[in-house]
Amino acid sequence: MLIKYSNCPLHYDHAHKDDMPSTIIWTQTLESITFKIESNQSRVHFSEYCLNLHNPYKSISLPLFDKLCLEKCVIDKINNTMTFLKESFRLWPRLLSQQTDQEIEDQLLEANFLVCIRHDEASFDTLDFDSVINGQGQKTGLE
Repeated sequence: MLIKYSNCPLHYDHAHKDDMPSTIIWTQTLESITFKIESNQSRVHFSEYCLNLHNPYKSISLPLFDKLCLEKCVIDKINNTMTFLKESFRLWPRLLSQQTDQEIEDQLLEANFLVCIRHDEASFDTLDFDSVINGQGQKTGLE
């Protein structure tokens, strides 16, 4: 039985490894994009412009939002991550070119591809310029 929670990855009752979805979690900076991959049923590969998924019965290529630099890839086998430099230094609003991660995930489930795609947004420190003061407790002019 499939259970889907709004803010959680897919969960299965009586889960077997072949029944568990492969998970792709992506984060990004202006210069790079990192994928954390837990591959169960589907194999995941990247080309410059596509995310390629393979299972024992079929393959599918999904166009990425922008181009990856494959020759500048760092693989961390301990953490199951791959980091690519981006062709252009800008934030991607979504992973895939035409649709959101959730729309693609729904289509993959309909096609019996068990893949969960999630975006983990990086947390950035913020600074309140009204409260910036110097060492003597006086405002610095940055406000």
